[in-house]
Amino acid sequence: MSANCSICNLVCDDEKSCIKCVGKCSAVIHINCVPSKTRSKLEWMCDVCRLEKESVNSKRLASTVITKDFLISTMNSFKNEVFSELQTYSKEFKDFKSSLEFFSEKMDNASELMNKITEEMKSAKEEARLLREENSKLRTAVEDLEMRMRDMEQYSRISNIEISGVPVSQNEDLESLLCDISKAINVELKEESVEAAHRVPSYNMKRAAPIVVKFKSRRDKETWINGFKATRPLTADKINPRMPKEKVFINEHLSPANKQLLFKTKEAARDRGYKFVWTKDGKIFARKDSGDRVLKITGETSVRDM
Repeated sequence: MSANCSICNLVCDDEKSCIKCVGKCSAVIHINCVPSKTRSKLEWMCDVCRLEKESVNSKRLASTVITKDFLISTMNSFKNEVFSELQTYSKEFKDFKSSLEFFSEKMDNASELMNKITEEMKSAKEEARLLREENSKLRTAVEDLEMRMRDMEQYSRISNIEISGVPVSQNEDLESLLCDISKAINVELKEESVEAAHRVPSYNMKRAAPIVVKFKSRRDKETWINGFKATRPLTADKINPRMPKEKVFINEHLSPANKQLLFKTKEAARDRGYKFVWTKDGKIFARKDSGDRVLKITGETSVRDM
């Protein structure tokens, strides 16, 4: 199809003598109308299309330049942010380091204090151990003194008996009463064998005050106690028919301390299954069962060890 040359406006009907713009306009031009340096049919482009293409390329280049600047700016901003963060972390790290050093110093002080407390505790434990040993020695010494005191008090009663459970009568005659008791236990009462006889106050106000008889010899005391054991149970009506049927006991006359110790011994014996508790010459003994070893009770320690 023929077209007019866009330069000379003459008809271009010969393809060999004409070229076509490779741009958007697709204009046809005589070869002779085109400068010799731009006559390539494959690459020739009219001035309008060439300027348009150069404009597009310039925009692309500008876009590319803006993108690089943006990236550089972004990187710089990121770098600044990172640097700022690093500075913050550096300050925080310094603060943390200072805190760590502070706590480390406190820990050192605490460790030093703990070592001091440990040493003081060791010293206190050693002092406590020495005090326990001294206390144990003192307790042993006190119990030994108490035992000696009890023995001295008891020795003054070595020839005494205590008769309990005999009712008090009006205008009581102890000499006549002792004669009746001796008959009840089948023991001969010799007038010269009795050194003294009297009633003593009792802690139990509901019972009659016991009678303490001091013999001139331990043999007479043992005779009365053995006579009582052979005839028990002894009741007051067997001594005098006018008296009530109340139990009467004849035992060694124990000192107040030994009475208290005997009471505790009997309590411990009941709790721990001991069958026998008795006294002999003012001494207290216990046995758990027949054939078992005899325990001599010398103080509260012996009671705890039963």
